[in-house]
Amino acid sequence: MFNNYAVVQGVDHVVPVDIYLPGCPPRPEMLLHAILTLHAKIAQMPLGVHRAEVIAAAEQAALAAPTTLELKGLLR
Repeated sequence: MFNNYAVVQGVDHVVPVDIYLPGCPPRPEMLLHAILTLHAKIAQMPLGVHRAEVIAAAEQAALAAPTTLELKGLLR
């Protein structure tokens, strides 16, 4: 996502990444935004018998997504 020395390019294809939090150290408002975004993402997770199917579909979509090396910035 970010092409600089502090980010290992392509790590999101090895380790699941839910939210990118820029900054070193991240600003408090960015950290709060990331926590709220993660909270909303967890609240929308499906429960029940179709959970495995949804997780498998999400994994396939993540594998089909372009690598971070192919991304040229925030705007494509």
